[in-house]
Amino acid sequence: MKKINKAIILAGGLGTRMKPVSKVIPKEMFPIVDKPALQFLVDDLIACGINDILIISSKDKSSIQNYFENDKARFTYIYPNQPLGVADALLHAKNFAQNQRFVLLFGDVLFYSKISSIQQMIKLYEQTGNSIVGAKRVKKNLVNRYGCLEYCEILEQKLVVNIKEKPQVKEAPSNLILAGQYILDSNIFDYIEQMGKKDLFTDCLLKYSQKQPLQIAIIKGECFDIGSKAGFVNACIYYGLKNEETKEEVKEYIKNLKLS
Repeated sequence: MKKINKAIILAGGLGTRMKPVSKVIPKEMFPIVDKPALQFLVDDLIACGINDILIISSKDKSSIQNYFENDKARFTYIYPNQPLGVADALLHAKNFAQNQRFVLLFGDVLFYSKISSIQQMIKLYEQTGNSIVGAKRVKKNLVNRYGCLEYCEILEQKLVVNIKEKPQVKEAPSNLILAGQYILDSNIFDYIEQMGKKDLFTDCLLKYSQKQPLQIAIIKGECFDIGSKAGFVNACIYYGLKNEETKEEVKEYIKNLKLS
């Protein structure tokens, strides 16, 4: 089984939910205590031995390229002409992938865990050889905000059967949702080309899963959507409580907090 040494990070979103600040700072570069959010993803990739990284972004996010110019990995940047969704953005990475398996990350999703979410997925991949979709459990009343996974179990492997995009709570097949992290191979590009760039990425994933096993890795750890206001604030608090320099002051502040 070949070692994974390539990663693709999608960082071209408009940051609509975080305006007006996202007009000035890319959401992927929002500071979480003392590091840009994207740095946490890059650090996790490098720790897993993955140092060939493609970042798909936009030309008005030049701060990303400026920041990572001298890091411990080889970075490639692609700037699609306009944001047309995940499937279109990913299709630009076909030449970079070079028919190899790769890690795919959404640049605005962070996991805090003792074993990184990427390492958790790689461990499962090494055990089974399957492509992997990272997932997390949420309260059932929240499934209508996400892509929700229907799955079957074969030899203790949870395999994707269906993906329902933002289903009604009563129609949700489970409380497992897509977590914005994957291990895929170059076959995914064929399905994107067949279905069209403007189709939902989840539709392409579903077609992909019908031809080859797409195994679910339930990620252990705290997950933060830093592209949303609440998710960003929650991440700052959580990481602040984990940071040696800030944790005591943050604890004390929360303990004595009184809202006027």
